[in-house]
Parts: sequence; structure tokens; C-alpha cells
Amino acid sequence: MLVLGGCFLLRAVACRAQTYDYPTANLTTAWTNSPSLRNQASYGDGSIARAILLRINTDGYGPSFAFGFFCINRVSSSSSPASPCTSFLLAVAVVHCDSSGAFVTGPGTGILPEVIWSANRGRPVGENATLHLAPYGDLFLLEADGGPLVWSTGTARRSVAGMNMTSAGNLVLFDGDNAAVWQSFDHPTDTMVPGQRLKRGARDGLAADVSTTNRSESRLRLAVTSNGLVAFVDASPPQPYYELINPNASSAVNDDDSGSYVVFTSGSLALVRSSGDRPVQLVSLPQVRSLQAPQYMRLDADGHLRLYKWGSKRTDGWAVISDVFRGLEPCDYPTVCGSYGVCTNQQCSCPTAAGDYFRPVNDREPGLGCSPVTPISCSYTQDHQLLTLSHTNSFSGQLSEPSFDKISDESCMRMCLKNCSCKMAIFHYGSDRSEGSCFIQSEVFSLRAHQPDQARPYNSTVHLKVRPVAESGHKSVASKKLVAIISSISSVIVFASVVAIGEGGFGTVFKGKIEDEHVAVKRLDRLSPERTEFLAEVETIGNINHRNLVKLMGYCVGKSHSFLVFEFMPNGSLDTWIFEKDRLDLSLDWKTRLQIITDVARGLEYIHSGSREKIAHLDIKPQNILLDEQHNAKISDFGLAKTIDRKRSWVMSRMQGTPGYMAPECWLTRKISDKADVYSFGVVVMEIICGRRIVDESRSENTLYLMRVLQLCAESDRLFDIVDTQAKDMRLHAAEVLQTIRLAMWCLQRDSNERPSMSTVVNVLDGAAEVQADLDFKFDYTSSPARAEALISDIPWTTSMFTRSEP
Repeated sequence: MLVLGGCFLLRAVACRAQTYDYPTANLTTAWTNSPSLRNQASYGDGSIARAILLRINTDGYGPSFAFGFFCINRVSSSSSPASPCTSFLLAVAVVHCDSSGAFVTGPGTGILPEVIWSANRGRPVGENATLHLAPYGDLFLLEADGGPLVWSTGTARRSVAGMNMTSAGNLVLFDGDNAAVWQSFDHPTDTMVPGQRLKRGARDGLAADVSTTNRSESRLRLAVTSNGLVAFVDASPPQPYYELINPNASSAVNDDDSGSYVVFTSGSLALVRSSGDRPVQLVSLPQVRSLQAPQYMRLDADGHLRLYKWGSKRTDGWAVISDVFRGLEPCDYPTVCGSYGVCTNQQCSCPTAAGDYFRPVNDREPGLGCSPVTPISCSYTQDHQLLTLSHTNSFSGQLSEPSFDKISDESCMRMCLKNCSCKMAIFHYGSDRSEGSCFIQSEVFSLRAHQPDQARPYNSTVHLKVRPVAESGHKSVASKKLVAIISSISSVIVFASVVAIGEGGFGTVFKGKIEDEHVAVKRLDRLSPERTEFLAEVETIGNINHRNLVKLMGYCVGKSHSFLVFEFMPNGSLDTWIFEKDRLDLSLDWKTRLQIITDVARGLEYIHSGSREKIAHLDIKPQNILLDEQHNAKISDFGLAKTIDRKRSWVMSRMQGTPGYMAPECWLTRKISDKADVYSFGVVVMEIICGRRIVDESRSENTLYLMRVLQLCAESDRLFDIVDTQAKDMRLHAAEVLQTIRLAMWCLQRDSNERPSMSTVVNVLDGAAEVQADLDFKFDYTSSPARAEALISDIPWTTSMFTRSEP
């Protein structure tokens, strides 16, 4: 056993040891998140605890409450080296102390801090962040070096005299009369401890974490009502899945009950409807038997409300002793099978007979849900249809008030089709389908199938809004509205200057103006011999419209030159911002970098699965990613793009793309699929995070190839070493940065079948999916120049099979 914290380990004695805690603090005090804090411990999995206040339990040792900076590492497995733990929560946690007040830790003990409340759950901080208890009474958290404000109690000028960590686990700011001015118990996160109350109101309840590794607030909630507790999804309207109701209470909501609350005591959850009323037990729970066996209750990321207890032995750790939502089956939980997933006998699948409409987010993890093959958009209401699932209901069957009552199933369907925001209609009825209740839903969570012969109080049918995949060759309204071929482009466009703003392998880009709108005019220096192929390409580009794709406004075909007219992007191309940042004194913070990554992912997702035709861009690189005034990213240059029949996964094509960004299969097999774009996206993500080119000839041979550096850092579990050192805020968002690097690594898998779809990539960036484990780290296809040259020499290169884009 390893004991850290700067205190002497006392020998075991019969009498009680002196208490070495420090539960209070005075005004005008500041603490820096660093090893210099009074009590620090590093745990076997890489987690770190740094105490500001410590309240040891009255036994003088064992599980106790600490307030401070906690970095809980839930990423690394026990069989691999611990990843650097760099994202800290300012939190109250249960820690295990010895009789000297030091934290007990070390491999094999299983004693990790258990966070029960945090101030900054959605915005962790890094090393050297500072907490201030100001002389005017406010408690506030700043990022490192006096950076932006992260969190504050908002108690300035409210007579605060000091801060106290109570024996119940409540962080309190108190006044001169020792009355609470502010307390953490009034601002719960996802956890309750004995003695804590939940007040009435959705925002005063519990909110689950997004996942076990993402402590941001999810939409799974537990709130107090006038009659008890309700668990629900925070949607519009809210979708409940469990209720704990006082059987003796009136079902009517009474304004006089606005002060009602639920209290967690040893042995129960009890409702108090108004001041002076006796608590009414809602559910009985196992009692707390000892200070050495404390409890806490948590609304977990999967929607379960679980009661945890510290084991009788130190090595036991925390164990679940009760699932408070009794009577619920696995299929009753709203996220058990993810969005659009159907739960049948505890098994998840996409809606049956819907292969043309939905596909799994991850084939290997059916519980992550399904996504529409063609996204539902209000721009295509004329294409919307309804897919009917008989004997199917929402996850728990508990719904809010019906949108329409005493109407027919057909009327319910029409109401959904007329409502642009409707994604699903649920119809409940008895023996007569002509009269029932219709529930219009703007979001789809997990669905539940039941057997037709099951005894149920009503029948249920689900109607999912879908948009069929268009047949190849379908012409949209957008293509008809495309600017027609004109004889003289100069009669429409006024050129802003004769200076080119861009130049590449296919032509020169000028800045121009149509009426009062700036545009970018791309002059093609050579025209494909197959004019019909050029026109077909233009029609394809004009047929797609998405906020993350540069908009084609018109085109002109001349005898010697052809022109494409695009919207103008004032911040230019991404390569300038990441490769020339030193020369031009440019910089991108992490928030902007992540937004650019997300924008590119959404643009690719659209051309792969959201447009009428499946399109592979085949030349994704920073030069083809343009930025508007707010640094929103848009994909440009579809000169090499290929359409792929949705009935096939790939097409044969000549080799095309930019060396370094091309997927291995493009130059080894010439089979082109949308997974080639996924690979290129992974390269671009690494360039954005590392702030360097894929091949940087200014570096030494060992660091010349970015993929080689990534491979070495991944194999040694030192991924953060590869991050752009000039981006100072990267370390403050280390967990998010590392997650994004792992996502890029998934996209860079050599086997195209092992790469995620762009829909899955977007889900990961949105926090709705996790990165696949057990990735292949062999990204380095050019481990030496000789090997690269040998690989290339083995390929029968001809001009007709290869189209090279300028790097």
C-alpha cells in the first residue's frame, strides 16, 4: 500500500488517533491546481486527487469527504499504461484516508476518489487553474494564468464569511452567523448522498453524464414533482420512463406544493410536500450501517438510478446494492438501443424491413443505435414517407399528454407528414383503430417491440418519418435553377482585382462580385475532352446544398477556358491557418479547431449519405477546406469527385488525389469508396491538431512523416506529445483532444472496412458514440523513403490511370 500526502503514517494503536483534517477556509484565499496543494495522491490508473478541504469521518480514518481538484482517468484499461490524466474537475469526492489525513492509494487497493458533485462538469480545467475565495465573498474558478472564468457561485456581496466541507459531504459558503449562503446540495449534478434534498423543478434534479468517460450533462433527468419523482428524457415534449409516486397523494398539481422536495435518508427516499409535513416514503433502501460503509445514489449514464455502498473490505471498493427503479426491464430505458434502435427481448436492431432507410451507427455495437440512410430535412418534405412498425412503442410506453386525441391512425399519420419537425408518430388505440391517441415526437430515442399476443391495456403502432434514397440520375429542382451557361461571364461578374487569390493544378481563382455579393471565380485552364463529363460534374455539384459545402453559384463553358463561380470565403483555406501560422502570425484555439473538424465531418457525412447521390470527394486536404468570417469550414473543389451507386460500395477508377492524403487502397487496388474520404479526413484532423504537414521536409528524418510520429506515440501511449505546442489551451482540453486523436486513428486504419462511416464520426464528435477499441497503430506507410519508392515502383503508372492534385 502506498500512502501519499506529506503526512506521517501512524502505527496502529488502540486509542483514536488525532484528526488531521482541514475542513474550513477563510476569505481572501487562492489555490492553484498543482502538486503543491497540501494533499495530493496519484493512483494506479493515472487518476489524481488534490485536496483543498478535507473532512475526515468521525472514526478518524476511512471514507471521508474532500473538496479539490480531481482528475479521474476512466480511459486506460488495467492491461495498458495509464494515459496522462490532464482534465480536472473542481469537485467534492469520497476519498479513503488513513489516520494521518493522507489519501490511501496504490495498485490493487481499488480505492479511487468517487466524485459526488462537481462545479465544472462540462468544462474541465488543466494544470495551474486557480480557485479564489474572494474578500467580497465570491468563490470562482479560472483557467491557468488568470485565464477565462470557468465557474462561480455568484455570492459576491452576500456576507460570506468562509467555506466549510461538512461531514455530510456538503460544500457550504457561510455567513457570520454560520448560516448557509450557498451550498453544493442546492446544485446537484448526478449524485445524492444521505441527508441531501432534491427540490421540485426539472433543473433542481439530477442529470446523468453523457457516458462513463464524458462527464458532460446528458438529457437523462430525475426531477421532483408534487407527487414524487419522475425520470425522463429532456426532449420536447419531455418523455418520462419511470415514476416514484406517493400512493396517498392527489394526482393533481397544486401550486401550494412548489416547496416540495425529496430527501435521501438512510433507508429510504421520502417526499415532503410542504414545510412542516411528515416525510412520506417513496421507496425503501438498504440502511447505512457504518461510517466505514457509506452510500451514494447516482443517476448513471444508462438511465438507471443505482445505490452504491462501500464494501466491507478496503479492496472491495464501491458496489451496487440496489437499482432504485424497480420493475423496469432493460428495454424500458430510453437509450438502451440508441436513437432509432428497436429493443426486442433485450436485443437491439434497426427497424425491421427497413434496410433502405436505416443502418447501424456501428455494426459491432448495436446498442449505439441507427441512423437514417437519408437524413430527414424540411427542405425535402415532398419526399417524406412513413415507415410503420406494428406492435411497437416508445422505450417505456409512458408518454406525455397526446398531441391529438380521439382521431384515427390515418389522421395521426397525416398530422406527422404535415408537421416538418415530426420525426415519429405513435398511435395508441383499443380495439378500434379509427379512434385513438396520437403522439407527435420531434426526436426518436430507443423503441420497444412487443409480441402481438402479450396482454396490454392498449395497442401501439409507431410511424417513423423516412426519406427514400433517390434513384441514380434523378434530377432535383436545384439543378434546374442552376445558373445557365452564358456566352460571356464578364457581362455578369465585376472582377474586384486582377490579382489571383488562389492557384492550383486545374486553374486560377479570382475574387469577383455579382451585384453586391463577393464571389470566387475559378478559371479552368484546360477543359476535359469530354465536355459532357464536365457538364455532368457541374450538375452534380449544383445538385448538392449543405452549410459545410462551398456553394456553386454558376458556371460558364468557353472555347479555351471554363469558369466556375462559388461563394466567397473571406478567411481563405485552412492550410494557411495551420501551416503558415508563424509567418503570418495566425492562431486557432482548440474550440475553433474542433469546430472546423466537426464542420468537415458534417460536410462529408452529407455527400456520403445525405445527398441524393452518394459522392466521394477524393481530394480532402486543408487546401480544399475554406473558412468564412467566423471560421466555419466548408469543403470545396469537387474536381476529382466521383458518384457511387448506392447499391454498390465502391467503383473502379483511375488513381486520383494528393499524395499523403490518399487512402492506401486508392493506389494499391484502384477501388474507390467513400472510405477513402474517411482516411483523408483522418490525415487532416492530425494536421489540425499537430499544426504541421503530413510530410514536413524541414524536420529530421525521424519526424519527417507525421504518420510515423503518430504510430510511435500511439505505441508508447504518449499521444499528447504530438499536439501542437503553440496552442496553449490544448492542455486545458486534453481529454477532448486525445479523444479526437483516437477518432483520427480510427479513420486511418489500413483496412478500409475497419474505418468508421462519416455518420459514426459525427456521432463521436457529438458525444453520441465512442471510438472503437483495439485500433491498429500501423499508420506509417512510408517508414523509409526507400520503402515508399519501392511501393510506388511496383505500380504500373500511366497518365491515363492517375490524376494528381497539387499538394
